[in-house]
Amino acid sequence: MKRERLRRPPPGSGGPAAGPTRVGDLARSIVRGEARRGSRALVAAAEKWSEVAGPEIAAHTRVLGAERRALRVGVDSSALLAELAGFYRAGLLEALQSGERPLAVTDVRFELDGGK
Repeated sequence: MKRERLRRPPPGSGGPAAGPTRVGDLARSIVRGEARRGSRALVAAAEKWSEVAGPEIAAHTRVLGAERRALRVGVDSSALLAELAGFYRAGLLEALQSGERPLAVTDVRFELDGGK
């Protein structure tokens, strides 16, 4: 008896006959989705930061990202970094967590950022 070789339909033809989804394809689609959600969240965080920090502080800082519910903020001078981390962190965190568009953050981490 001659064995017939199963042929896989061309990619993109869809349907159950298309065969199983490759793990790499699935991983890429998940990462892309996370990246889109992450970039939207980062834009929202940057907008909220500008609103909360005010124009003077916002001009010398930028949101770098978020890790484990902590907002990472880059600061362009060590003096301002010390001031924000020491005196203003609690108030800024409270302001980020309140208002019309509260952020789900539990901490604000400041770091020296020469890229601004």
